[in-house]
Amino acid sequence: MFTLLELVIIVLSLITLYYTVFWLLAFIDYSPARPGEVKKQPRVSVIVPAFNEESSLEKTARSVLALDYPKGLLELIIVDDGSRDRTLAVAEKIRKSALKEGRRVIVLSQENQGKWKAMNSGISASFGEFVACLDADSTVKPDALVKMLPYFAGEDIAVVLPMLHVDSPGNLLQKVQWHEYVINMFYRKVAGFLNCIHVAPGPFSLYRKSILLRIGGFREGHKTEDLEICLRLQSLGYRILQITEAEVYTETPSKLREFYRQRLRWNLGSTLNIIDYKGMLFNTKYGDFGVFQLPIIFLATFFAAIILLVTFFLSVVKPFYEKFTYLRLVDFDIMTMVRNFHFSFSVLDIDYFSVFVGLCFSAISVSVLVMAHRSIKRKVTAHGLPATAVFLFLYYLLLGYVRLVVIKELLLKKKNRW
Repeated sequence: MFTLLELVIIVLSLITLYYTVFWLLAFIDYSPARPGEVKKQPRVSVIVPAFNEESSLEKTARSVLALDYPKGLLELIIVDDGSRDRTLAVAEKIRKSALKEGRRVIVLSQENQGKWKAMNSGISASFGEFVACLDADSTVKPDALVKMLPYFAGEDIAVVLPMLHVDSPGNLLQKVQWHEYVINMFYRKVAGFLNCIHVAPGPFSLYRKSILLRIGGFREGHKTEDLEICLRLQSLGYRILQITEAEVYTETPSKLREFYRQRLRWNLGSTLNIIDYKGMLFNTKYGDFGVFQLPIIFLATFFAAIILLVTFFLSVVKPFYEKFTYLRLVDFDIMTMVRNFHFSFSVLDIDYFSVFVGLCFSAISVSVLVMAHRSIKRKVTAHGLPATAVFLFLYYLLLGYVRLVVIKELLLKKKNRW
């Protein structure tokens, strides 16, 4: 049984290594999209769906109103999704203050129906040719919009995504997430070279409104509407671009429980949405997205869970089983076993294949980490060596556990939840 488990680890490791090398080659061989020329500045609507966001809403709204863009061409739409706190009152305060400055701010209120409904309400009320979604716990840099609009050079480009950073990471968990976001943005940038982006995060994803209306707007998407809409756009042949020039900052969970719930929702929603679009899996009609990207995202949940379980069996259960077997053979005479113990080591005992695979993974992981941080001109140790070490050696074990729970939720046919 243990030999079979070791074989499983080898096979999954080689598959993972193959896909990792594939994306590194894509980074080397492919060029990013180039911005076009904006001959006439279009009208833009920024929609902020808000549920119980009284503490962060004003900061978010002020960042929108501070965008380097003509007042008459920019509007802010705040959609209160049935908040139970003072979110609506804060939104009205923002509207009245902006009115004095000659800024266009619309406040909508609805019963709690979810972010996707709030976005659709905002789209219906918007005047922009382009609409941006901005989570109420995020802020956007003043030059972000003018840097993103030129990338809508082709009519098939549906979404342009900004560079997303963790805003002012305080504790170790947030600093670790800072590394994760840098890696994810780098990965998404490379995926964009091959039109393989699968999610448009809430913090300032910029959409061409005519395409949104054509496809019927947002859907519930198992509580991950930002992923569902990307799968739908990919299935219809539209393009999604990731750029790094425009920067947005977002708050991240500071407590492990909040982090766990967020990642469980993201991972379960991802898997459920891909099941809805299973016809795209391994389908050459959808190019690299169908053949490479979607399968690895779908299988990653199962691979991570299997690797975590198999590693546990090989590193904990197997040694315990071997010790127990030996004790049984000596009739549990522990003292004799201790007296006869002697340490022996031979280079022939080393599993050179596992060492080789481990070194390959370590080298690639460090290389990607360095390249990702260099791409945004930040040091790998910008938030301290402990955070970097935890990210490299412990963080993905935590995500592996989350994916184990995802599999359990799938087997129990549970619905995703906030």
